[in-house]
Amino acid sequence: MAFTEEFGAFFNNAQGFSVSAIYNGTDTIDVILDRAWLDDRPGSAGIASTAPMALAIEADVPDAAASDTLVIGSTTYTVTEVHPDGTGLVMLMLRT
Repeated sequence: MAFTEEFGAFFNNAQGFSVSAIYNGTDTIDVILDRAWLDDRPGSAGIASTAPMALAIEADVPDAAASDTLVIGSTTYTVTEVHPDGTGLVMLMLRT
């Protein structure tokens, strides 16, 4: 039996779990945006920044690829990597 999951409860702007995004300039989708703090060398004078990523429903971005765009609010992100998780979700690694 194949694994199936209803993702609607998690990708619901009204409940505050996700945000709306414009994918490749045409499609409005819901994503869970994470802008985790990244320090390339903890405890030293390394370079620190954020590492933005967006979790999306794979069916909403079936042909996701590096160089795709995602606009969230007033920020335009470029997809740098695409990582499907095998459950119907895909992690989009982003840069501004």
